[in-house]
Amino acid sequence: MKKTLTLAALSIMTVSAFSQALTTVEKVDNFPSIGKSIIVGLDTEPDASILPGTAGDNKVWDFTKLSSSQEDTLEVALASNSPYKAKFPKATHVLINKSLGSIGNEPFVFNSYSYFTEGQDFITGYGLASPNLFTRSDVDLLYINPPAKQNLKYTYGATIKDTLYNTIVLKRGAFLYEEDYDSLRSDSKIIGTDVVDARGTMKLPGGASYEALRVKSTSLNTDNYIGYIGGQPVKFTDNYTTESYYWVAKNIGTDLVTLDYSDNEVVSATYYKRSFVTKVQPEYLSTVTTVYPIPTSDILNVDLALRTGESAQVVLKDLAGKVLVVPSIKDGMNYQLEVNNLPAGIYLLTVTQGDKSYSKPVMINN
Repeated sequence: MKKTLTLAALSIMTVSAFSQALTTVEKVDNFPSIGKSIIVGLDTEPDASILPGTAGDNKVWDFTKLSSSQEDTLEVALASNSPYKAKFPKATHVLINKSLGSIGNEPFVFNSYSYFTEGQDFITGYGLASPNLFTRSDVDLLYINPPAKQNLKYTYGATIKDTLYNTIVLKRGAFLYEEDYDSLRSDSKIIGTDVVDARGTMKLPGGASYEALRVKSTSLNTDNYIGYIGGQPVKFTDNYTTESYYWVAKNIGTDLVTLDYSDNEVVSATYYKRSFVTKVQPEYLSTVTTVYPIPTSDILNVDLALRTGESAQVVLKDLAGKVLVVPSIKDGMNYQLEVNNLPAGIYLLTVTQGDKSYSKPVMINN
């Protein structure tokens, strides 16, 4: 099973010829050291030639037609320096996934934080915190209970079976199956099987070529939901199966490519593009801990997760980038913005610290 937390070594591989077929991939570095970053591309409409192929030896996967509509940056930091450390007190490291996007002409950065500790040839994942742009919930939390170990070593012909339990908590509003919830919680059981069923040569955009192993991943998922609408509880269960394929190679650490399936079609692909070493430990915006209520028609509250000595500027902009509202009340790390005179629509809450900026879309209902 390909777990939610994919935390592995992210280093540049020197392309070379292998005298023998690849048998084992050990993610030697386990995950990027602090100060190393990796760029991955997301292709949401893969070319028809992007197919997983069949199992067996001496395969050639030509994925040179992958094209990224979005690039994400992965960085590792000490958990103690992260905004949500208190939610995962046993974690020692955090993987920060920075997704770049835009609404109108305004760019925004969407950060998620995966918490873990490292072992000799495995990691232990504790959970994930993710400010969510789609569910109208400020911060989504995923807890893995009990904490789950993820294998960092793959051998051709091996089968890896595992069971994962997690809990997702959405607060201050959630949207699921065409319903708006005041809050929503899901408790999930995922029974997964990973089969290392093929080996061969992987070709990626730009001409890079890697000797790789293919892993077919299937999982049986049971999600038990309890939500509240107008104070009344709503319970339901969802059972479904997922399938994906991913490829690993020596000294890369992260997956070369991951293909997600739906109705027997490849619906998206994520692939390795490049990695680099930064001069200093990656710094990231502490950003917003809570923004509420969303939507609002009167007051927008903003609670920041600033570290000692930090300061930030908070403004509300239209989609063209024009500043419309500044805080009327500032009390430490808590801000209030009066929005009752704004027309209904989507606006951008922007938080700036130094030369870094974070924007979050908010709905105004006037």
